[in-house]
Amino acid sequence: MSDQFIYLIFGAVILVALVLDLGLLSKKNSIITTKAALIQTTFWVALSCGFCLFIWYEHGKEDAIQYISAYLLEWSLSIDNIFVFIIIFTFFKVKPSNYSRVLLMGILMAIVFRIAFIALGSELVARFSWIMYVFGAFLIYTGFKMFVAKEDDEFNPEENWAFRLMTKYLRTTNEEPNNRFIIKKGGKSYLTKLSMVVIMLGLIDIVFAIDSIPAVFSIIPDPADKLLI
Repeated sequence: MSDQFIYLIFGAVILVALVLDLGLLSKKNSIITTKAALIQTTFWVALSCGFCLFIWYEHGKEDAIQYISAYLLEWSLSIDNIFVFIIIFTFFKVKPSNYSRVLLMGILMAIVFRIAFIALGSELVARFSWIMYVFGAFLIYTGFKMFVAKEDDEFNPEENWAFRLMTKYLRTTNEEPNNRFIIKKGGKSYLTKLSMVVIMLGLIDIVFAIDSIPAVFSIIPDPADKLLI
């Protein structure tokens, strides 16, 4: 099967999965229960495992192992994302009924950013093999920084660069009428706190991607030829 056709199948499956998630699993203004969260998690994990089997069938055992290794690595590195997201939700006092909608929109932004980073990173690795040493040095630096971090260095949304940029250059408001993302006051449009949360989730994920994507590249010898992994 040609790579172009595989990309087409991959895009179609992701599109259908997002429609199912948005339409059935992440209903507007509904509080996600533990049972619903487990169903969503199982759905996406099963989809990922199914794609792993597809890679095994099309490209063999080695590529499938690289895929599942990258998948598990991303899972382990995303644990800290969860705690940061919880802090952001608490800081902005997001209603539990809005969690799924806001989080999903933030993740969609993150997907777009990560696709761009992966494409750029894989091209750099293909052109400049020494770039892997730069990635490795950066991972060592971030690991050391986490090791020497103090308790006082906890994430504070109000001091975060993304929050400061939004409040400085965009018209924002703490109001949240009818769970809307944009409101108009005095003939001008303002971003509500829901929009601010979505933007922060997307932008902060960029920072996490800078750590995780080089880590994934380290276990995939030729990322430019295996973008789907």
